[in-house]
Amino acid sequence: MMCLVVATLLSLAAPQDVPPQDDTAKKLEELTKRIEALEREKADLQKQVENLERFSLEAAEMISRLKKMIANGGSRGGVPADAPPVARDTHSSDPGPTTPVHGKILTVVPEHRFLIVGLGEDDGVKEGWVFEVIRTVRDGDGKPPRHELLGKAEFEKFVASARSTQSKLKIIDGDPEKMKYGDSVVANRKMEPLPQPKEGGEPGVKPEARKFKIVGMTGDTYFVNAGSQDNLKQSDKLFVYRDKRAIAQLRVDRVDKDNSTAKIIDGTRTAEIAQGDEVQLKDLKTSIVGKVKRIETKGDATGAWIEVGQSQGVKMGMHFEVRRQSKVIGRLVVKTLSNWHSVCEAVAPMTLDDLQTDDFIESVD
Repeated sequence: MMCLVVATLLSLAAPQDVPPQDDTAKKLEELTKRIEALEREKADLQKQVENLERFSLEAAEMISRLKKMIANGGSRGGVPADAPPVARDTHSSDPGPTTPVHGKILTVVPEHRFLIVGLGEDDGVKEGWVFEVIRTVRDGDGKPPRHELLGKAEFEKFVASARSTQSKLKIIDGDPEKMKYGDSVVANRKMEPLPQPKEGGEPGVKPEARKFKIVGMTGDTYFVNAGSQDNLKQSDKLFVYRDKRAIAQLRVDRVDKDNSTAKIIDGTRTAEIAQGDEVQLKDLKTSIVGKVKRIETKGDATGAWIEVGQSQGVKMGMHFEVRRQSKVIGRLVVKTLSNWHSVCEAVAPMTLDDLQTDDFIESVD
C-alpha cells in the first residue's frame, strides 16, 4: 500500500508536457519579431541607397565642373564655388551620332515600355537619339549569324545613379515582351541634310550629284545614306565600289527617308566592305583594276598573275595597262582565267622581266 502512495505522489510531482498549441504560438511570435527586424533592415537599406544615389549625382556634377575647370586652364571663370550646376538643356535635341553607337540592354520593363541600356553621357548620348533594338541569332550549321530587328527606342533620360554610363530609353516601336537582357541597341549615324540649291542657280552649271557611301556597319547589316527620297525601295540592289573597283553587291533590307540598311548578296563580295566605301544605285560600267601578285619568267608556268578574274568581269584576251608610280610600263593580255585571278603574258615591247609585284593594272578597251 505504501508503494502505491509513493508512486502516485511521484507522478504528480513530474513536469507535464507543454501542449503543442503553446509551442506553435512561441514560433509564430519569433517569426513575427524576425519579420519586423527585416522590415527595419529594409528601410535602413533603402535610406542608404537613396543617400548613395544623391552622392553619385553630386559626384557626377562635381566631376563635370572639374572637367570644365581643367578645359579652362584651371580657372573657375568667375563662377563661385557654391554656384549650382548649370541645368542641362532638355529642349535641344540631336537626331543621332556622327558614327553608329552600340550598346547592350541591361533591364527591360515591358509593362511601362522602357528599358535601361549601358550607354550614358560618357558615350555622347543626347536627347533626340533613336536606337534600333537588334538581336543576333545564330542558327548553327556553320551559317553566319543574322540580326533580327525587334523595334526602336528613344532616349528619355539618364539614370540618376549611373548618369555617365546608363540611360533610360522609351520603347516607341516593337513588342517589349520580346526584348531582353543582352540584346543590342544601335543609334544610327546622323545623316547630314542635303544642301538647298540656290534659287535659279548659276546658268550652265549642273548641281553636284549626291554621293552615297557606307556610313555604318553592325554584324552583316550595312547602313547607307540613301533612302526613299532617292527613289530607293526595299529589295533594290546596291553596288559597292572602292578605287573604281566593284567589291560587293547589297540587297536593300529596310528603307527610311534618307537612309537604309542592306545585306550582302551571296557570292558577290571580293573584299571586306569598310565605312566610307562608295555606293552606287546602279551598276557602273567601270574599268577593272588590281595589282600584279606573282611573276614567273621560267618553266612551263610563265606569266604574270593578277588579282582579278571572272568574278570581277575579266575575259580571255582582255588587255591591262601596267603602271608604276603613275608611269605606264606596258601592257598585259589574259591567257588563263579563273574565278579570282588571271594569268597574263606581256605584250611587246614590254617583257615579264620589266614587271614588279604590286604594279598597278587597269583594263583597257
